[in-house]
Amino acid sequence: SAGFMQLGTDITAQKRAQQRLEAAMRDAKALLSTFEMHAIVSVADCSGNIIDVNPAFCDISGYAREELLGHNHRMVSSGTHPPEFWAAMWADIATGKSWRADVCNRKKNGELYWVDNIVTPFLGEYGLVERYVSVRNDITARKSAELALAASEAFLVRAGRIAGVGGWRVDLVKGKIEWSKV
Repeated sequence: SAGFMQLGTDITAQKRAQQRLEAAMRDAKALLSTFEMHAIVSVADCSGNIIDVNPAFCDISGYAREELLGHNHRMVSSGTHPPEFWAAMWADIATGKSWRADVCNRKKNGELYWVDNIVTPFLGEYGLVERYVSVRNDITARKSAELALAASEAFLVRAGRIAGVGGWRVDLVKGKIEWSKV
């Protein structure tokens, strides 16, 4: 007499785990797409050489992706910040800490632009930096307004000194009067 034997394994849990993983990957992809539409992003290797940029980085800098890959971010350096500024950045990110500052960069055509920049090191399995991810937002308009306001205030102070007159303003919220120096 011949018999049959059937072996079976219940893979329901594996299928559910696979479905959850696929859903999480779809969510992550949608989130990344949304993020990249909003932010200016670049990724650098542990030596600081650019290994990836998003289209927003290319748009603001004026460089094509191919021109940026393999180079470091000095390509967009404006020369505005002193060496100590960058040394402080490297001191933080090399030890695994994130760093944030307003940075003035230069486009390929020579124009300046400002970004609110955060650099975050991504650490590997043994705690060593594998790459740096930089996320930026364009703050050029804000910086232009700040510079214009500072120039206007300086001009007003100089004009008051030359004319030998002062000025005043009232802060209605605080209920205070502020006098300029003559």
